Amino acid sequence: RNQCPSVPREVQVSLRPPPAPELELEPEQVTDTVHSELTQAAFEMALVKLFFVRALPFVLVEAQVFREFIALVAPLMTLPSRYTLNEVLLKRVTNEIRSSVVKLINQHTYVSLVTDGWSDTNSSSIINFMVVAPGMPSVFWSS
Repeated sequence: RNQCPSVPREVQVSLRPPPAPELELEPEQVTDTVHSELTQAAFEMALVKLFFVRALPFVLVEAQVFREFIALVAPLMTLPSRYTLNEVLLKRVTNEIRSSVVKLINQHTYVSLVTDGWSDTNSSSIINFMVVAPGMPSVFWSS
């Protein structure tokens, strides 16, 4: 444990960063499948967000069991290819998420840019950039 014994417990707890917020979708991005039909575009964006946020491999769309699952839960939808996920949809969702992060950052008067340098298992040097502010969860900006 990396706790300093001389700092009172309540101070340690109060200094913990807040949990990262769930991605909030704009109202026009939310599809209510009870009252309207799921569109192909909404299906694709929801799917790529799932892959992107949970770091799922795009090759999953080629797995027969995944295709069968999608056919069961969304029989009218066409599953996008790996290429479409990677080259088209990922760019769209990346821009959408970056835009929501910029909005979050703009809500704060002061922010700090924090760097973290390290080497991966191949000895490649990597620098990560995070944006931090009091009362805001740390936000990964780039690497």
